[in-house]
Amino acid sequence: MPHLFTNLSGRAWAGPTLAAAWSLAAAASADLHITEVWPGGLDGEENTSDWIELTNLGTTAITNLTDYHYRDSAVPGGVPNGLPLAGGQLTGVSTLLPGESAVFLIAWENDLGNNTNPTLADSIAAFEAMWGVTAGVDLKLGYMLDADNEGGPGLSRNGDSVFIYDGSVTGSNVVDSVSFGVSDRASFIYNPNTDSFGQSAQAGVLGARFGLLPGSDQTTLPPIGSPGIVPEPGTAAIATFGLLGVLTQRRRRND
Repeated sequence: MPHLFTNLSGRAWAGPTLAAAWSLAAAASADLHITEVWPGGLDGEENTSDWIELTNLGTTAITNLTDYHYRDSAVPGGVPNGLPLAGGQLTGVSTLLPGESAVFLIAWENDLGNNTNPTLADSIAAFEAMWGVTAGVDLKLGYMLDADNEGGPGLSRNGDSVFIYDGSVTGSNVVDSVSFGVSDRASFIYNPNTDSFGQSAQAGVLGARFGLLPGSDQTTLPPIGSPGIVPEPGTAAIATFGLLGVLTQRRRRND
């Protein structure tokens, strides 16, 4: 039976998932990828926190996601391994089924719009208002939690990196890592057609859209991103698997 998934309008469609396509070429396995990064860094008080999106592009569930940790840089010497607890623990989402995505808030702001002392709950509410989503309904939403019970190091709009580790001690494995350049108000996204990360989000392309609010108190322009959405590859990209008619975009399932 084909999987059911929904697009932004909420209409249900039938078709194979990206994970199902890849299962024809690889043994069943979990495969966690960083599929979007919104580094923020806009002038003034921002109306949303930094966030990243993680997607299970494998064929089996990831059930221990809260064991994973985030860092925004490699350890001294340039080796991207070790000391992940200096970043933050992935918190609030423990399981990703094949094809599922989750967004994790990073370093909720010291000033969030007109709120000069925001809590994590304020940051979640601001994210939902910005993107017109409800956590647990439209997407899975978690957050980073560092050793001081804070949100972990934020991301720089002048270029930065994201490392995801499978543990909290020195020697933990790097599950995935990405680097990105200078950002204005757009996120950086994964392109399944080229199997590459780093493309700047454009509204109307690969599921990206404008946020509903200004990106900060210094601009009337909203951010651009696609939280909770990872496009399917075009049919030409997966024709070698014999799977035609796969939809271009889909909402992540929230089973």
